[in-house]
Amino acid sequence: MIKGLCSDFDSTLRFRDENGNGYFKPDDIRAIEHFQSNGNFFAIDTGRPLHSLVNDIEDAFAPNAYIVSTGAGIYESADAKKILYEYCIPGEICIEIQDAFHTKGHLFCHMNGGIGVFEPDPISFPDQVLITDRKEFMKEHITGISVRTRSIDDAAEMTSAIAQRCKYLDTFQNGEWVDVVGKGVSKGHGALEYKLIKKIECLGGIGDNYNDLPLLKAADVSFTFPYAPAEVQKEADYIVEDEADAIRILEKL
Repeated sequence: MIKGLCSDFDSTLRFRDENGNGYFKPDDIRAIEHFQSNGNFFAIDTGRPLHSLVNDIEDAFAPNAYIVSTGAGIYESADAKKILYEYCIPGEICIEIQDAFHTKGHLFCHMNGGIGVFEPDPISFPDQVLITDRKEFMKEHITGISVRTRSIDDAAEMTSAIAQRCKYLDTFQNGEWVDVVGKGVSKGHGALEYKLIKKIECLGGIGDNYNDLPLLKAADVSFTFPYAPAEVQKEADYIVEDEADAIRILEKL
């Protein structure tokens, strides 16, 4: 049986120490590599754009695929040349959200695999492209939007506000962040597309936050953690301590 695992990235697979430095758990990496060595597929399923994800993975491990921008893009290569699936949104939508909500959060456009910003932000993403010409921006390849707010409550409020204003989009809260994609797109949508493309017979999904709910619902077997919100824990089939634990369970099924 061909198995696959679609995994969230931040706070599921990659963590931060007390100094803010990112790290992976060695047991998780060994479990991923063992899972892949048996002919199974391991994909990262994240709200991040491609280049931001690849920069933080570096050479720690090699996913079989990158499902990025909350399911809007699926790539088999870090340079985005091997495209399995894409769902783009018009630049006009980004401008509409920027103009309506820029006082309540900082907007990042997932643009050509990287990040485009209307206002510089040195905190969240390196290698940002400053958008200075709105007409030229509308020609860009945009797969999603992320908005960093001031608090979890602000993110919840903005998620609802964007959903009400832009009914042709789907919005997902991820802690203090809001992820925005085309209608019908989600981490779960991306996982199901990948399952179909690779003919995966048993698909696992693992994540820790609200934007992972569609992934957990789409998976044949779902996993989350004791620190996940109660709503996320309720959706999961298994509560595990780490990614390695989830992989051991999935391999035995």
